[in-house]
Amino acid sequence: MSTTASASASPTKTATTATTTPPLPTPTKKKVDYKTWHGDYNIKVMSHPINGRYIVATNDMEESTVILHDLPYVWAVDTTAKNFVCQQCFLEVPLTSQQSEDEPEYFVMCERCNYVGYCSDECRQLDALQHNLECAIFEHFDTNEYTDSLISEVKLLVRTLSRKWLELSLNEQDSPYSKYKVKTAIPQENGLRYRDYEQLVSNINSFCPTLKESLLHWICNKVMILAKRYTGRKEDEIDLLNVILRNRCNAFYIQGRPKAGGNGESRGCGVYCLEDEALDTNTTNTEDTPVSLVKSTEENQSQTTQSQISQSSQSQSQSQTSSSESQINATPDTVITD
Repeated sequence: MSTTASASASPTKTATTATTTPPLPTPTKKKVDYKTWHGDYNIKVMSHPINGRYIVATNDMEESTVILHDLPYVWAVDTTAKNFVCQQCFLEVPLTSQQSEDEPEYFVMCERCNYVGYCSDECRQLDALQHNLECAIFEHFDTNEYTDSLISEVKLLVRTLSRKWLELSLNEQDSPYSKYKVKTAIPQENGLRYRDYEQLVSNINSFCPTLKESLLHWICNKVMILAKRYTGRKEDEIDLLNVILRNRCNAFYIQGRPKAGGNGESRGCGVYCLEDEALDTNTTNTEDTPVSLVKSTEENQSQTTQSQISQSSQSQSQSQTSSSESQINATPDTVITD
């Protein structure tokens, strides 16, 4: 579940034609703040009132230079794929009807809510703390009148809340989320937190009143009531609306991982804190799991492309990412939206 961005000699070339990645810096054991880790790199992080955080290159960069490294803050499997895609690792397990009787595949659904499934005991244990907080809401949420896409949106909202609640209930030094971190030579924010997620734009004023009223009635109010009744957590309906719209603005599609290998279809989505859901037109996406990297795509280009800040975060659109390599022109004042 990750994205990677890298450089190529031409914006139309894919990652397979990129040049060899230059040597990377030595990993550091100290805690890294994502707002300052880029100090030794030729970039700066800036913010746009509508599009949120983005990156500006301050000098020319060599092709394939690693610029940033991102991990999803929260992710969820679409409800249409819950019976065969692991919530934790997005591995696709063949349905029972497609399996060999002699060698059945392991896949277990949560017995209480039937909203999430896992491909192994290990994945189930990794997700247990977060799912325990959301399971009661899933168990009592009546979805008979909801479309599959709306149920998936409810899942992402509730998982975002359960992630926040888990952070509030744990000492950060003992947080189980350290298990999700990957040892790498690439600087990364060492511990994604809800406060980082909150800095992503929701553009609540850009959505039509009718849509917001519908979301408040069909999702926010119901989740708010169930959260208080079954978890003891008090949430504000407007805060929940902001979460839904923030997810709409910043969610990326995540591809499943077929057991046979190769790229799978989109099976869910995740919200990344550093990279916008739609990069500018000179980007391409290819696989690089399990983390998100951003690399330069062109070397020594002189023009400024700061006008390429994405405006699409005002609408409900999501981009292929879980296995993606986003490529950008790394020239002075080039922007990479988050």
